[in-house]
Amino acid sequence: MRRAGALLLLAACRNFGEPPLHLAVSPPALTFTGLAGGIGPPAQALIVDAIGGSGGRVSWAASADVPWLAVAPTSDTAPALAWVTVRVPGLASGVHTGSLTVETTEPRMQVSVPVTLALASAVSLTGRWTGATSTVALTLAIAQTDSTVTGTGTLSPPLASVRVTGLFRTPQDSVALQLTGDSLAATFSGSLVDENTIRGVLDGGGLSRYPLTVFRQ
Repeated sequence: MRRAGALLLLAACRNFGEPPLHLAVSPPALTFTGLAGGIGPPAQALIVDAIGGSGGRVSWAASADVPWLAVAPTSDTAPALAWVTVRVPGLASGVHTGSLTVETTEPRMQVSVPVTLALASAVSLTGRWTGATSTVALTLAIAQTDSTVTGTGTLSPPLASVRVTGLFRTPQDSVALQLTGDSLAATFSGSLVDENTIRGVLDGGGLSRYPLTVFRQ
């Protein structure tokens, strides 16, 4: 009887010492940053695990409460790795908030992961620009997609039509454009002073490091 009682007491102690099963999601919150109108920041990893209990794999499902937030896979068994992404196109600049809900059904558990997306205002070079001095005149009709700039323009002298290609890099706000004509190759490089002013220098077309400021029209 003493031996049987001791075994029952040992079993009870073991059961009492076993930690309860709980759903663990890491990290507990996610923060993304990017530019409004950009392609979006890289995906971030989310680890889903079930800790404690008697072991075994626990099935879970994840869902987002805002349309710009996504997780893949949307369901699996713990432990597992999921990837969280945000869709930037169509979102205005500012701070956007949402959450991911990870839950199980047997046993029923739920964890909410807050997600913050901070989008900086992105200045676009798309439009018409012009600048002139007593020596030179430059006009540009350009469009920006992400950091790539393309378009057309005129450079005088010599009065020539040019194809425009180049890059606009943030956060430095640096502008680097190639101006290419039938018998002309020049560059215009500088920086965005404000959203309507580019201060730069012209190289080529008979000019060397010639300072020129162009303004949005």
